[in-house]
Amino acid sequence: MSYEFISTSNGINKYRITIRVFRDCQSQGADFDQPAGISIATSEGSYIKTNENFSNPTKSELTKLFSNPWLVLPPNVCVQEGVYTKIIDLPVINLSYYIIYQRCCRNNSIFNIMNPGDVGATYYTEITPLAQQLQNSSPTFKTIPPIAVCGNFSLQFDHSGFDKDGDSLAYYFVAPIIGGGPNSFGNNCDLTSPSPDCLPPYDSVTYRPPFTSRFPMGGSPAISIDSKTGLLTGLPNAIGQFVVGVRIDEYRNGVLLSSSIRDFQFNVITCENTLNARMQSDSVQTNDRFILNSCGDLTVNLINQST
Repeated sequence: MSYEFISTSNGINKYRITIRVFRDCQSQGADFDQPAGISIATSEGSYIKTNENFSNPTKSELTKLFSNPWLVLPPNVCVQEGVYTKIIDLPVINLSYYIIYQRCCRNNSIFNIMNPGDVGATYYTEITPLAQQLQNSSPTFKTIPPIAVCGNFSLQFDHSGFDKDGDSLAYYFVAPIIGGGPNSFGNNCDLTSPSPDCLPPYDSVTYRPPFTSRFPMGGSPAISIDSKTGLLTGLPNAIGQFVVGVRIDEYRNGVLLSSSIRDFQFNVITCENTLNARMQSDSVQTNDRFILNSCGDLTVNLINQST
């Protein structure tokens, strides 16, 4: 979730709120909420709005986001994105605003967290008093992570963000936040779609050992993210579905203005390599070392036989 400052008038700021939700097209889970209901509250625990409906999402299927473009994508990997947007007016106050959307549940097939089918997700953003006064916009991630990551192949993905105000950004792995539960009745916070959305503080997902929030996918070397550049690198070596949380912090003159968490499912799969680098040679040694013998010639022709 992100917010963008649009304008101000008579002490009331106008914002565009954007929520990006991802779902597994191959799962039997629910479709996107149409519409999605959000709640707006203050940091003192008072609701400003409940069940504020966002219009139906703009939906698209992510088909081209692949960590290795020369590898064949298996047919059972499918991710959809739903984008919700809404313009809201908020008076400038000396309290933070929380804008919250909660939804259960996650895929049962997720490998790195406990009881994935019984926990949902909380997407929220905080607009602090300073952010209101400075008419700040939160940062947004530049692009969407690859929907499929090849096991035992190096991963390098630019997970950085963009900030329209030019603020400094920092990146960290964090545990995604849970929200809602599998119940259709009972305690509101355990419902599939809590109404109103429950207030912070929130619990986080529990990782299945040996995975942790800092090492959510394992690997050799382990998957890591550069705190300054947002570059995500590593070599995943376990096949499966992994939930990863990336937090982006926004600073202006050394003061924290906002934090956002992207909660994303990485699909680590077995890939078929369709790229073969070859050249005409007299012999081939280990590690694809090609030996071409030439005796007395001043010109050596290298013939590309790659496919």
